[in-house]
Amino acid sequence: QEGAFPQVFLGATPERLLSVWQGRVQIDALAGSAARGATPVQDRQLAEELLRSPKDRREHQWVVRSIREALSRLGMDPCISPQPRLLRLANIQHLQTLIEAELPADVHLFDLLAQLHPTAAVGGYPQQAALQWLERLEPFDRSSYAAPLGWVDLQGNGEFVVGIRSALIRGNWARLYAGAGIVADSNPEQELAEIRLKLRSLVQALALRPAAPPLPSF
Repeated sequence: QEGAFPQVFLGATPERLLSVWQGRVQIDALAGSAARGATPVQDRQLAEELLRSPKDRREHQWVVRSIREALSRLGMDPCISPQPRLLRLANIQHLQTLIEAELPADVHLFDLLAQLHPTAAVGGYPQQAALQWLERLEPFDRSSYAAPLGWVDLQGNGEFVVGIRSALIRGNWARLYAGAGIVADSNPEQELAEIRLKLRSLVQALALRPAAPPLPSF
Protein backbone atom coordinates (compact mmCIF):
# COMPACT_ATOMS: atom_id res chain seq x y z
CA GLN A 1 0.00 0.00 0.00
CA GLU A 2 1.06 3.59 -0.56
CA GLY A 3 3.21 4.74 2.36
CA ALA A 4 3.45 1.23 3.90
CA PHE A 5 7.24 1.17 3.60
CA PRO A 6 9.72 3.89 4.61
CA GLN A 7 11.97 5.20 1.87
CA VAL A 8 15.74 4.91 2.15
CA PHE A 9 18.18 6.81 -0.05
CA LEU A 10 21.70 5.39 -0.14
CA GLY A 11 24.71 5.17 -2.38
CA ALA A 12 28.46 5.18 -2.78
CA THR A 13 29.31 8.53 -4.35
CA PRO A 14 32.88 9.25 -5.44
CA GLU A 15 32.29 13.02 -5.60
CA ARG A 16 33.00 15.44 -2.77
CA LEU A 17 31.15 18.68 -3.41
CA LEU A 18 32.99 20.62 -0.71
CA SER A 19 34.83 20.24 2.57
CA VAL A 20 35.39 23.12 4.99
CA TRP A 21 37.72 22.81 7.95
CA GLN A 22 38.89 25.85 9.93
CA GLY A 23 38.24 28.12 6.98
CA ARG A 24 40.01 25.97 4.41
CA VAL A 25 37.86 24.84 1.48
CA GLN A 26 38.50 21.75 -0.65
CA ILE A 27 36.38 20.84 -3.66
CA ASP A 28 36.61 17.98 -6.14
CA ALA A 29 35.87 18.61 -9.80
CA LEU A 30 34.94 15.17 -11.13
CA ALA A 31 34.02 14.53 -14.76
CA GLY A 32 35.29 12.30 -17.53
CA SER A 33 35.16 8.54 -17.06
CA ALA A 34 36.59 5.27 -18.34
CA ALA A 35 36.37 1.64 -17.33
CA ARG A 36 39.13 -0.14 -15.43
CA GLY A 37 41.17 -2.68 -17.38
CA ALA A 38 41.11 -6.42 -16.90
CA THR A 39 44.93 -6.47 -16.77
CA PRO A 40 47.49 -3.93 -15.51
CA VAL A 41 48.54 -3.20 -19.09
CA GLN A 42 44.96 -2.64 -20.25
CA ASP A 43 44.26 -0.55 -17.15
CA ARG A 44 47.19 1.78 -17.91
CA GLN A 45 46.10 2.04 -21.54
CA LEU A 46 42.55 3.04 -20.59
CA ALA A 47 43.89 5.57 -18.08
CA GLU A 48 46.21 7.15 -20.66
CA GLU A 49 43.38 7.32 -23.21
CA LEU A 50 41.17 9.07 -20.65
CA LEU A 51 43.88 11.60 -19.78
CA ARG A 52 44.42 12.36 -23.50
CA SER A 53 40.74 12.33 -24.55
CA PRO A 54 39.76 15.77 -25.94
CA LYS A 55 36.07 15.04 -25.29
CA ASP A 56 36.62 14.06 -21.64
CA ARG A 57 39.04 16.93 -21.03
CA ARG A 58 36.49 19.43 -22.37
CA GLU A 59 33.74 17.90 -20.25
CA HIS A 60 36.03 18.13 -17.23
CA GLN A 61 36.95 21.74 -17.87
CA TRP A 62 33.27 22.81 -17.95
CA VAL A 63 32.97 21.49 -14.40
CA VAL A 64 36.16 23.23 -13.28
CA ARG A 65 34.95 26.47 -14.88
CA SER A 66 31.54 26.29 -13.15
CA ILE A 67 33.23 25.83 -9.76
CA ARG A 68 35.70 28.67 -10.37
CA GLU A 69 32.85 31.00 -11.30
CA ALA A 70 30.86 30.00 -8.20
CA LEU A 71 33.82 30.78 -5.94
CA SER A 72 34.48 34.05 -7.71
CA ARG A 73 30.93 35.22 -7.04
CA LEU A 74 31.75 34.99 -3.33
CA GLY A 75 35.01 36.91 -3.72
CA MET A 76 37.18 33.79 -3.38
CA ASP A 77 40.41 33.23 -5.27
CA PRO A 78 40.75 29.46 -5.73
CA CYS A 79 43.94 27.47 -6.20
CA ILE A 80 43.25 24.98 -8.99
CA SER A 81 45.52 22.10 -9.98
CA PRO A 82 46.74 22.81 -13.54
CA GLN A 83 46.12 19.26 -14.78
CA PRO A 84 43.53 16.67 -13.76
CA ARG A 85 44.63 13.48 -12.06
CA LEU A 86 43.02 10.05 -12.02
CA LEU A 87 40.59 8.91 -9.36
CA ARG A 88 40.60 5.13 -9.61
CA LEU A 89 37.71 3.12 -8.22
CA ALA A 90 37.03 -0.60 -8.38
CA ASN A 91 35.36 -0.67 -11.79
CA ILE A 92 35.71 2.89 -13.12
CA GLN A 93 38.20 5.78 -13.21
CA HIS A 94 37.57 9.50 -13.44
CA LEU A 95 39.37 12.74 -14.18
CA GLN A 96 39.65 14.68 -10.92
CA THR A 97 40.88 18.21 -10.18
CA LEU A 98 41.43 19.41 -6.63
CA ILE A 99 40.33 23.00 -5.97
CA GLU A 100 41.27 24.78 -2.74
CA ALA A 101 40.47 28.21 -1.31
CA GLU A 102 40.16 30.21 1.88
CA LEU A 103 36.60 30.82 3.06
CA PRO A 104 36.02 34.54 3.74
CA ALA A 105 35.06 35.34 7.31
CA ASP A 106 31.65 36.68 6.23
CA VAL A 107 30.80 33.62 4.10
CA HIS A 108 29.19 30.56 5.67
CA LEU A 109 29.50 27.03 4.32
CA PHE A 110 25.81 27.18 3.32
CA ASP A 111 26.49 30.31 1.21
CA LEU A 112 29.17 28.37 -0.64
CA LEU A 113 26.93 25.34 -0.99
CA ALA A 114 24.18 27.46 -2.53
CA GLN A 115 26.60 28.78 -5.14
CA LEU A 116 28.20 25.44 -5.98
CA HIS A 117 25.15 23.26 -6.39
CA PRO A 118 24.47 22.09 -8.99
CA THR A 119 27.88 22.01 -10.62
CA ALA A 120 28.11 21.49 -14.36
CA ALA A 121 28.66 17.77 -13.70
CA VAL A 122 25.02 17.27 -12.65
CA GLY A 123 23.27 20.46 -13.78
CA GLY A 124 24.93 21.46 -17.03
CA TYR A 125 26.59 24.66 -18.21
CA PRO A 126 25.79 27.50 -18.54
CA GLN A 127 23.80 26.75 -15.42
CA GLN A 128 20.55 28.67 -15.89
CA ALA A 129 19.99 27.64 -19.51
CA ALA A 130 20.93 24.03 -18.76
CA LEU A 131 18.60 23.78 -15.76
CA GLN A 132 15.69 25.20 -17.77
CA TRP A 133 16.37 22.62 -20.48
CA LEU A 134 16.46 19.79 -17.93
CA GLU A 135 13.23 20.95 -16.33
CA ARG A 136 11.47 20.83 -19.70
CA LEU A 137 12.91 17.61 -21.09
CA GLU A 138 14.21 15.34 -18.33
CA PRO A 139 11.48 12.65 -18.10
CA PHE A 140 11.68 11.78 -14.39
CA ASP A 141 11.90 13.27 -10.92
CA ARG A 142 15.47 13.09 -9.59
CA SER A 143 14.27 12.93 -5.98
CA SER A 144 17.49 13.04 -3.90
CA TYR A 145 19.68 11.99 -6.83
CA ALA A 146 22.58 14.43 -7.31
CA ALA A 147 21.54 16.40 -4.21
CA PRO A 148 24.17 17.70 -1.73
CA LEU A 149 24.30 15.42 1.31
CA GLY A 150 26.49 16.02 4.34
CA TRP A 151 26.98 17.61 7.73
CA VAL A 152 27.90 20.94 9.30
CA ASP A 153 28.89 21.84 12.87
CA LEU A 154 28.44 24.96 14.99
CA GLN A 155 31.91 26.24 13.99
CA GLY A 156 31.01 26.21 10.29
CA ASN A 157 33.08 23.14 9.48
CA GLY A 158 31.43 20.51 7.34
CA GLU A 159 31.54 18.23 4.35
CA PHE A 160 29.05 17.57 1.56
CA VAL A 161 29.06 15.01 -1.23
CA VAL A 162 26.97 14.75 -4.39
CA GLY A 163 24.33 12.03 -4.18
CA ILE A 164 25.24 10.14 -7.34
CA ARG A 165 25.67 6.34 -7.83
CA SER A 166 22.64 6.08 -5.57
CA ALA A 167 19.43 4.17 -4.96
CA LEU A 168 16.00 4.98 -3.59
CA ILE A 169 14.66 1.92 -1.77
CA ARG A 170 11.18 1.20 -0.54
CA GLY A 171 10.24 -2.28 0.64
CA ASN A 172 11.63 -4.75 -1.88
CA TRP A 173 11.83 -2.18 -4.69
CA ALA A 174 14.92 -0.17 -5.57
CA ARG A 175 15.25 2.62 -8.12
CA LEU A 176 18.89 3.17 -9.08
CA TYR A 177 20.32 6.47 -10.33
CA ALA A 178 23.42 7.24 -12.36
CA GLY A 179 24.19 9.63 -15.18
CA ALA A 180 26.74 10.80 -17.69
CA GLY A 181 27.99 14.16 -18.88
CA ILE A 182 26.65 14.85 -22.37
CA VAL A 183 28.64 17.21 -24.58
CA ALA A 184 28.62 18.00 -28.29
CA ASP A 185 30.73 15.02 -29.34
CA SER A 186 29.25 12.44 -26.95
CA ASN A 187 28.47 9.03 -28.42
CA PRO A 188 25.05 7.79 -27.18
CA GLU A 189 26.08 4.13 -27.06
CA GLN A 190 29.25 4.92 -25.14
CA GLU A 191 27.38 7.15 -22.69
CA LEU A 192 24.83 4.40 -22.04
CA ALA A 193 27.64 1.89 -21.47
CA GLU A 194 29.20 4.34 -18.98
CA ILE A 195 25.94 4.63 -17.05
CA ARG A 196 25.60 0.86 -16.87
CA LEU A 197 29.16 0.63 -15.62
CA LYS A 198 28.42 3.17 -12.88
CA LEU A 199 25.34 1.22 -11.80
CA ARG A 200 27.11 -2.13 -11.66
CA SER A 201 28.58 -1.77 -8.17
CA LEU A 202 25.15 -0.86 -6.73
CA VAL A 203 23.45 -3.72 -8.52
CA GLN A 204 26.03 -6.15 -7.16
CA ALA A 205 25.95 -4.72 -3.63
CA LEU A 206 22.16 -4.91 -3.44
CA ALA A 207 21.94 -8.30 -5.24
CA LEU A 208 19.22 -6.87 -7.47
CA ARG A 209 17.19 -8.59 -10.17
CA PRO A 210 15.64 -6.46 -12.93
CA ALA A 211 11.94 -5.81 -12.38
CA ALA A 212 9.55 -7.50 -14.81
CA PRO A 213 6.68 -4.98 -14.41
CA PRO A 214 7.29 -1.20 -14.50
CA LEU A 215 8.73 0.24 -11.33
CA PRO A 216 6.10 1.76 -9.04
CA SER A 217 5.98 5.52 -8.73
CA PHE A 218 7.56 6.80 -5.53
